[in-house]
Amino acid sequence: MKESLNLILPAYRPKPGWEINAAAHLASLQEMCRQSEIPLAVHLVNDGSEEKEYFPEAVLNTLRRAVDRFHFLSYHPNRGKGYSLRYGASRAGDGILIYTDCDFPFGHDCVLAAYRMLSEGAEVVMGVRDCNYAACLPPFRRFLSRGTRGLNSLLLGLPRCRIDTQAGLKGFRGRGRTAFLQTEVDTFLFDTEFILIAWRNRLKIADTPLTLREGQHFSRMGFKVIFRELGALLRIFLRCRLGRGAVRRLEQAAAQERAEA
Repeated sequence: MKESLNLILPAYRPKPGWEINAAAHLASLQEMCRQSEIPLAVHLVNDGSEEKEYFPEAVLNTLRRAVDRFHFLSYHPNRGKGYSLRYGASRAGDGILIYTDCDFPFGHDCVLAAYRMLSEGAEVVMGVRDCNYAACLPPFRRFLSRGTRGLNSLLLGLPRCRIDTQAGLKGFRGRGRTAFLQTEVDTFLFDTEFILIAWRNRLKIADTPLTLREGQHFSRMGFKVIFRELGALLRIFLRCRLGRGAVRRLEQAAAQERAEA
């Protein structure tokens, strides 16, 4: 039997009607998994939104009808995307774990593409956005995206092929899952921390191309958020590049897994 696919969808105050689009993608993904005999489980994680307003039973039932195995996880207060994904990953079953945004900005075909790479031996899969993505960004967001890539290279030492850390789809299994659960950043730059830990530990990382769906809209990013993420980037640098704390813990966890095998 093939390994199960655990899809984790983080959500914080999604826009009205989002579940219709999500259910359509999940239904198509469910059918593709059935044809390939891949067990699918979906884990929707509410990152501190008001449940009665954003996740009433009617919304959840729409999603439940789309997939056979649907799990709704929720907590309060809002903690951030990184925290929500660790929360989901720590509660998902064994097998392959993949996460993407609940509005499926890159569609659902990329989920199965990542699954196949992981089932063929990759320990981590990171989505890499194509050149059309930048053209869709507002000018300021484009500047921030390029700046983040530059800092990933200059400050964190990531190679050029690994600097696109903020693409909204990643997958992992085995040691990759251990690496992901070693991250500590709660907000957006948890992706960067994850890839840095995986790369420094020489995990097998594969890339899957991502193409943005038409009609996607980008939220504005205020200076408060920017300064918060710069602080997170500095903490990643101090912890992983200098202190190696998270890396050391991953090495210890891997050694324990080998001893128990």
